Amino acid sequence: MNHILVILETREGKIRKNSYEALSKANSIGKILGKEVECFIFGQLENGEKEKIFEVGADKIYHFSSEQLNLYNPVSYYNTMAEHLEKNLPFSIFLSATATGKDFAGYIAGKLKTGVAQDVISVEVKDGKFEIVKPMYAGKL
Repeated sequence: MNHILVILETREGKIRKNSYEALSKANSIGKILGKEVECFIFGQLENGEKEKIFEVGADKIYHFSSEQLNLYNPVSYYNTMAEHLEKNLPFSIFLSATATGKDFAGYIAGKLKTGVAQDVISVEVKDGKFEIVKPMYAGKL
């Protein structure tokens, strides 16, 4: 539990912009908590994409590249990363607030028997713990 894991989404061989946002926030929190930031990527990537990930703040990248992983499938994705997770359980996992990210976050939380916070608009660290803000009632409250 010495690292924060970010699961990056791809589309047509490129990292999606919202994944960089999740990585950036994980990086800033990792610095506060003294934790490394590791990234998982599924599917094939264009040349130069990994370098951009390091520039945003990843300490390590695990790239699971196969044609079968180019399209999102929670079972395939989880089975691909399960052995790594069992040996190296992260302190926290960050995903984008996309349909894919929300679906996979719920799937991972169920498999790991842990909680999940979705649609988060702010994450801060206070006394070594997360303080999370999320909208209520579609932002009406």
